[in-house]
Amino acid sequence: MGVMLYLGIFQVVGIMAETLQKLRDPSYIQAHPEFNNKNVILILLQYFPIFRDTVCSLGATYGLYLISSILYFEPWHMLTSFLQYLLLLPSYVNILNVYSFCNLHDVSWGTKGDNTSNADLGLAKLVQKDGKEVVEVDILERADPNAAYGEFIAHLRQERPKENRKRDAKTKQEV
Repeated sequence: MGVMLYLGIFQVVGIMAETLQKLRDPSYIQAHPEFNNKNVILILLQYFPIFRDTVCSLGATYGLYLISSILYFEPWHMLTSFLQYLLLLPSYVNILNVYSFCNLHDVSWGTKGDNTSNADLGLAKLVQKDGKEVVEVDILERADPNAAYGEFIAHLRQERPKENRKRDAKTKQEV
């Protein structure tokens, strides 16, 4: 992670050095008459697209982080955890995305042990028709969504029966 951060900083420093070298060269300034009577910042943003793109990307990345921390009145996180954020940022962007996309088949996250399907999804049968293999699928009738919603609301309005739970002696002793 540190290598990627180093390479990013190296690229920014290289772009800045190249741009400033061009601006300090009097022959380069004389070759471009459109620079006359213009602010240096406007020249940088208008005539140096690599510099402009670098400034915009850095502003979007780190500037928004700073603005959001100020908006939430917690700017001290910029001092305490910004270096860790920078070092771990490539793992957030790269490794976490690859891991999540590679585990799309794992649907157990957030199901709290309910890994079975309650609905019958039907059955596909391979059948020979006219010398060809054909797959037949029975299409199940779908219930009216409005009726299903009404049943769900009626079910929610019913009071749940109270369960009388008794604690065992060991649990009573711990409390």
